[in-house]
Amino acid sequence: MAEQVTKSVLFVCLGNICRSPIAEAVFRKLVTDQNISDNWRIDSAATSTYELGNPPDFRGQACMRKHGIPMSHVARQVTKEDFVTFDYILCMDESNLRATTPTLRPSTSSACGAAGPSWRRCADRPSRCGPGSSPQAVCPVSTVSPFRAKAAALSSVDSLFPT
Repeated sequence: MAEQVTKSVLFVCLGNICRSPIAEAVFRKLVTDQNISDNWRIDSAATSTYELGNPPDFRGQACMRKHGIPMSHVARQVTKEDFVTFDYILCMDESNLRATTPTLRPSTSSACGAAGPSWRRCADRPSRCGPGSSPQAVCPVSTVSPFRAKAAALSSVDSLFPT
């Protein structure tokens, strides 16, 4: 039997009460539905301190309930350790990515992109990530809200994040 490879992904937005916890919940449901949740560590975090300790926004919670997606999260801020412990860090927009740069992101980090409905590895788009980017880092294709992600684009979670 092949050894299970654990992967980890952190979704990041400004307050960690809207976009990133929604992305976390949707991604968690996808891996659960594909029976690969034991292979994944999934979390979300904020670039700011505005909402620390708060639950997700009531509108996002209502939307997730409407679609039968469980959501349980308390807002936290992204840390330096996140850049060491997560394989993928997906920022919800370019300003979130920039907010991680000055004080949090180590110079050796391969985090380099923003999340959208489809993602590409840096190896596929090196001009977007710059020199020295890791082949496993995620590069932006677009910065579209997780609400607009097409299910067909996410038919196989593991194909989005190769080992």
